[in-house]
Amino acid sequence: MSDTGTPRMKRPSLHEEIVAEVRRMIVDGELAPGEWIAEMQLCGDLGISRTPLREALKVLASEELVLLEQNRGTRVAPITFDAMLAQFEFMEALQMFAGRLAAERASEDELERLNAMHREMIRLHETGDRSAYFSLNQEVHTLIASAARNPPLFSVHEASAGKIRRARYQANLSYDRWAESLQEHGEFVAALTARDGQRAGELLSDHLRRTGIAVCSALKAFEDAGERAPDDRKGRAR
Repeated sequence: MSDTGTPRMKRPSLHEEIVAEVRRMIVDGELAPGEWIAEMQLCGDLGISRTPLREALKVLASEELVLLEQNRGTRVAPITFDAMLAQFEFMEALQMFAGRLAAERASEDELERLNAMHREMIRLHETGDRSAYFSLNQEVHTLIASAARNPPLFSVHEASAGKIRRARYQANLSYDRWAESLQEHGEFVAALTARDGQRAGELLSDHLRRTGIAVCSALKAFEDAGERAPDDRKGRAR
């Protein structure tokens, strides 16, 4: 406790910081699916030795973000149609649960923030700033999961959301899907604001289903063509 009686926030350890940074690099596509990780170069970039990096890679392997291959090294786990289809199916159910709880448990401040974030998403859509829109989009879904006030749900949501974000970075979704997604956001934000948990959950689940169809269709097309999805992060929207 601090002198004012407020609990002190625990600072992340070096290990936690390394895990978080390498995870971000994978999720954001800086380390591409299937890419071998050049450990010495990455150590230099992060200013660390190989031991803490390897410990971090073990954690990321447990999250299925990297593959540790004996006598060969570590590579970023590939993104496959089957794996992403399963993730989106799981997230559909999780989002329904999160929406129902968030409608009941979110504070008025959180609901105000959601509405302000949605207004900003509308502005970003109008100006065509997909990169900023995409980042804010992630914050919206994280806020909803947090507002559900269920730690196990939030933990599972964040782990699964990271895998889905990685897939969406690789699947260049169309402008039409972007517009549809924005409309869906407006509908579930309105339901949450009205504290209609049943409708909010259904709308969030349907939103993930539609996004999953778009992303998985793109991944399937790349797999069928024997290609890797292009790394153009300016064209994604959830």
